[in-house]
Amino acid sequence: DMGPIRKQIKKVISLLTIAYLSLKSKHVISFHSFLWKSTIKVNKNCTIFNSSIELSNILVENGNNVKIFDSKIMNSKIKILGQNNILELHGVRVFSNVDLLIRGEGCKIRIDKNTTFGGACIICMGENTSIDIGADCMFSWNIDIWASDTHPIVNEEGEIINRSESIKIGEHVWVGKNVTILKGVDIGRNAIVGMNSIVTKNIQPSTINVGNPTKVIRDKVSWKREHIDV
Repeated sequence: DMGPIRKQIKKVISLLTIAYLSLKSKHVISFHSFLWKSTIKVNKNCTIFNSSIELSNILVENGNNVKIFDSKIMNSKIKILGQNNILELHGVRVFSNVDLLIRGEGCKIRIDKNTTFGGACIICMGENTSIDIGADCMFSWNIDIWASDTHPIVNEEGEIINRSESIKIGEHVWVGKNVTILKGVDIGRNAIVGMNSIVTKNIQPSTINVGNPTKVIRDKVSWKREHIDV
């Protein structure tokens, strides 16, 4: 059985690659992490500890800060452009098929422990804009989370009328397939957002919400990760 041998070879290659990147880029990457068929291009202020990064690309311009702890990243692209931006992944259980972009100044994305992503596009742009996602959330596939319209719209006086706004998602939130979450919303703890919904306003805790735009169809509910056995 060549399986265990291949795993050991992958681990050695991963450690050598991380050591090389650490020396070349002068950033901090813990040797407790696993890197496989991935590229990491950063100058400094990047800490990756006890994490797995597979088939992914990370690009961080100088002047930004990345902290990835106890997380698993697969088939994803992370790009951080601008100055004084921060990405923090703390114990993210699955971060799969995600395109994440931070662009601007003073922006921040933080995702807490045991949260899972099947596939998503996460955009945080502007000045001092943030996306904060709590622990134990479950995101299905083809999720869009946009804290910005990405391009300015101006009025007759030349004033920008569509500035970026922060998003906050509480703990233990379940977001179904093909959901879009737009800027400036707060999704309460234990909420559920149904498939194909578009979130344009705040969602209350422990409610089921569906539609475009979303509306509450039931309250005082909870949910579990276990599958339904019929």
